[in-house]
Amino acid sequence: MGTAADRVGRQLVSLYESEQTSIFGLASYLEFCPQRLPQSSCLVDCVAIYCASWVRANRGRPVKDVLGSHLFKKAIRSLRSATTSNEAYTPEILASMVLFARVLSFTGEYEHSQLRDHHLGIRHVAQQMGLPNDGDSLHAKLISATASSMIQPITVGVTANLKESPWKEQEALGYSPFWEKDSGEEEEEEEDTEADWNTLDGVHTGYNDDDIADDEIADDVIEAFLAAESKFEEVQAYLERIWLPELLEIWTNPPETKEKTISLLKAISKVERLFGKSLRKAWRGCLSVGLVEKFQDPNFFLGHSYSFAGYRFTGSFLTMLAWQSFLLRILYEFNQLLGVRDENLYGKYRDLCVRIWACAPSLSKLDPVSNVSMFKIIMPSFEIATDEELRHIIDLNIELVGHGVTGNVNIQKLRPHIIQLGEKLTGRQELKPA
Repeated sequence: MGTAADRVGRQLVSLYESEQTSIFGLASYLEFCPQRLPQSSCLVDCVAIYCASWVRANRGRPVKDVLGSHLFKKAIRSLRSATTSNEAYTPEILASMVLFARVLSFTGEYEHSQLRDHHLGIRHVAQQMGLPNDGDSLHAKLISATASSMIQPITVGVTANLKESPWKEQEALGYSPFWEKDSGEEEEEEEDTEADWNTLDGVHTGYNDDDIADDEIADDVIEAFLAAESKFEEVQAYLERIWLPELLEIWTNPPETKEKTISLLKAISKVERLFGKSLRKAWRGCLSVGLVEKFQDPNFFLGHSYSFAGYRFTGSFLTMLAWQSFLLRILYEFNQLLGVRDENLYGKYRDLCVRIWACAPSLSKLDPVSNVSMFKIIMPSFEIATDEELRHIIDLNIELVGHGVTGNVNIQKLRPHIIQLGEKLTGRQELKPA
């Protein structure tokens, strides 16, 4: 039988290696958890409840049922004990906190604002731990994971400025209601030109599937995809840690001179072009070998749709496309603040959003937990959609629990949530504490 760590480790490995169609298997740090289980009973307990939730989702049973289970209560006790001791600042405890947060999110029982304190705790621990040691793959992967989770606090009104840590330890550790007793819980510059974006037939983004030049297809598709992911990590860091606070300040208190805004937009434009060039190459390469497939879809208003080879790949690609769209929206909106309405930039942004929408039909076929998670990633792209286009998206019957939309979904209910999220992720809305 072995120890609890052995048993939980075997279950995690089995699920992780066999699962390709669920949000549960998307976290890249999972593969480094089994070997760390013997070092932390807290990690054992949190991986156990994570696996139990994963199994329930695979069987089509409500994940929320784990909330009253013995495993759930045990994970809460372990987290409460670990985060109020000297153990708190270790990769194992950070992994435990991240996994537990995912379980809470996947149950569909909590609004974003209810998870705020838990995410603040994760951010506090990640900041206090600093950079990972050489060879610590778990910690390194968790850095990316906690950066991604910053979207969650942003959407409920927590500043994205990570230059300083304004939260006192007692506010961030042990404060989460889920831990309380009886609660239930600069890369080197590359040459780039506008031609990198524009195809010969004038398609703004260069995502023209019918005109793929031989030199646009990567010799090594996986290498191209990983290169795009590497650039994405930089984009993520720049936007969350530096640009969003500066953009918000400019938007809410426009400077008397334009120099600061122009300088910031030049930096964002440079990064967007480099990231877009890398992402375009990966997209075209993946199309060429079938990792991304384009289908004629007469039932969808665009007439076509895309599917991806495996859920992990879906999540990574859609996240990168979404973040590129954030950058383009920023450039368009803040150029307007300077009195410049760039129609070419607007066209580029809309083309990319339409590309993202074409992935929505495949998402509607996922299990409800994965469905919600993926829709959250692409939701800001619908800010640009007309009412008719948004109605077609609603007709896909995508699960909207967890987005603040309850009851019968309609445009009037959904539109305000889309606009709010889009504005917060592009520095156009003041982030007031929830």
